[in-house]
Amino acid sequence: MIEHGLYKLMSTSEVQDASQIESLDFVLNLEVLNKCKHSCLGCFVNRKNSVDDVNLQTALELARDLDSKGYRFREVILSPTDIFSCDNALEILKDPAFQQLMRIHPKTRITTTAMFENLDTARFLEIFDVLDNPDYFKPDMILEFLVPMNVQKMLAGDVQYLEDHQRALTFLKNNTPKIVDWSFVVNVHHDQDFIDNFDELTRIAREDFDTIIEFLPSFFRTGKDHLIADHLETWKQFLSKAVTDDNYTEVMLTIADKYHNAQNTLVLNYRKNNLYISPFIYEQIVHSHPQLKVEEATADAAIKRFEDSQVEQYQYAADKTTECGSCQYLNTCVGRNVISFMEMNSLSNCIYPKDVLDRYDDASALSARVARCG
Repeated sequence: MIEHGLYKLMSTSEVQDASQIESLDFVLNLEVLNKCKHSCLGCFVNRKNSVDDVNLQTALELARDLDSKGYRFREVILSPTDIFSCDNALEILKDPAFQQLMRIHPKTRITTTAMFENLDTARFLEIFDVLDNPDYFKPDMILEFLVPMNVQKMLAGDVQYLEDHQRALTFLKNNTPKIVDWSFVVNVHHDQDFIDNFDELTRIAREDFDTIIEFLPSFFRTGKDHLIADHLETWKQFLSKAVTDDNYTEVMLTIADKYHNAQNTLVLNYRKNNLYISPFIYEQIVHSHPQLKVEEATADAAIKRFEDSQVEQYQYAADKTTECGSCQYLNTCVGRNVISFMEMNSLSNCIYPKDVLDRYDDASALSARVARCG
C-alpha cells in the first residue's frame, strides 16, 4: 500500500536537532542487479553485474554482526539497475541468505530503482509474487522505489507514459500488503528541459503524484575526476538559480536535512566482493577509492574505517579547506564522508550551494526517508 499524504511524509524532517537521534543505523548497498532494458539520460551504471559479485552469506554475517553491536539495520539497497527489467531479481529475492538478511530487524527496507515506463506487467507481477510470499518476506516490509522520470514525456503529458505509471501505482496502492515509499529520480546532468521547467516538474510530482523528485549523482561512477568536477559545479550553479526564496518550501532537497545519513548512519557499498564506505553527496555514491575501502567485510573493520574517517575529515577540514573548518554544516559533511571525497580529490572549496542550504536551515521543508523506521 502507498500511504495517503506521501509527499508530506517525505518532505518533513524526522528530527529537528541532534538530541532527537535515538539510534545508530547502517545501510548495505548490494551491487548485484544485472542488465537493464532502459537508457536513462545521465546514467553511468555498469549494467553487467552478478550475484557472484557479492557473497550473500558474508553480507548476512556482516549485518548480523553490526546488529549485535547495536546498529539498527535500516535498509538494503539492491542496485544498480532496474529491478523490473534486470535478469536476476528473482534469483536474489529467492536466495535464502537474502531472505534471512531481511529478517534481522523488523524495520529493514528494500530500496531499489524501479522503472514504470514501458513496464513488463507479467514480470512486475512475478516479482511481487515473491515479495508478497510471507514465507519469504514480512508482509508489512517497507519497499522504497526510486522511479526514473522521463522529463520530456512528463512535460508532454504522454498518454502511454502516464498510463504505465498509473497502472503500477494502482497495484502498489491496492494489491500488495507491503508499505511502499516511492519518489521520482532524475540523474544529475545538464538537461535543459529539466532546467527550464524545474518548478513545473516539481509541481507535477507533488500535486499529480503526491511524491517528490530526488537527484541521483550517477556521474561519480565514471571515476573520471574532470567529469565529476564538471557535474558538481554544473549542479551547484543550477541549484543556486533554481531554488529560490519563493519556491524552496515546495522543493524537497535531501542534502538540506542536516541529520539525514549523517553521523548516525554507516552506509556500506558491497561490490565486486569488496566493501567500501559510501559518501553521501546529493545521494549515496559508489566510489572505489582506496581511502574508502574497508579491509575486511566485518563489523569491526567497517566501524573502525568509519570512525577513522571522521577523525581524518576534521583534520583535513581544519588544515586544507578554505572554510569547512568553521562551517555550520561541518558535522553533517563529516558524517556523510563529504570531506573524505574532498580529500580524495584534493579539493579545498565547498562543493555545495551553501546559499541554498541556508534557506532550509529552519528545518521547515526537509527530507525524512527514514521516518517510518523510528
